[in-house]
Amino acid sequence: MKRTLPIAALAAVLAAHQARAAAPDFSGVWQIITPVDSLTTASGAEPPLLPAAKAIHDKYAAQKAAGDLSFDPAQKCKPLGEPRILLQPEAFKIAQNAKQVWFFYQWNNLIRWVNLNTKPDPDAFTTYFGSNTGTFVGNTLVVHAQLFNDFTFLDNSGLPHSDALQLTEKYHLTDGGQHLVADITFNDPKIFSRRWQTELTFRKLPTDRIGLDVCEDRIDTSKFY
Repeated sequence: MKRTLPIAALAAVLAAHQARAAAPDFSGVWQIITPVDSLTTASGAEPPLLPAAKAIHDKYAAQKAAGDLSFDPAQKCKPLGEPRILLQPEAFKIAQNAKQVWFFYQWNNLIRWVNLNTKPDPDAFTTYFGSNTGTFVGNTLVVHAQLFNDFTFLDNSGLPHSDALQLTEKYHLTDGGQHLVADITFNDPKIFSRRWQTELTFRKLPTDRIGLDVCEDRIDTSKFY
């Protein structure tokens, strides 16, 4: 005896299938077109740092100019955090399914995952990559990230952030899927006088692999996540 699905159940299955089919495919290996040392706003201006944060940033910039990188935890192979890890010349890989999107970074072989269509976990704790939730809005992947620790910088210049940082990242494909554009909004009232945005563009590489990065100076990996 042949069984058929009720109309409502069939409609739900078809809707879910159509939603999956409509989601753009970001899978592949990507690399930033132009590595970024110092972040600027989308208009090319300096980030709107509050006076105290600007003093800290200026101090780090002066140390870096003098060749002193002792302030930078990345020198001890600590995770770079977001979005600094995206600014590096090393490639990263994206994989996805209906529930998650993963970012596999060549730098330090780190992994960041985005849970799709879920609410932030109220019991989550701060990490280097924060707590990430996302959803597809048309052809755009919108990621909301929060609960960052304050052990990282936003870029290589020592641009600071606090544990109040929230990021909204909007990813979309261009040029027939050969480029990936990320529009990133920063909200950190302890560091910046207002929200601000920047834009990054990545090119798709003709490979499905990323390199192996081994850091022999890694210290206390139990604190990485």
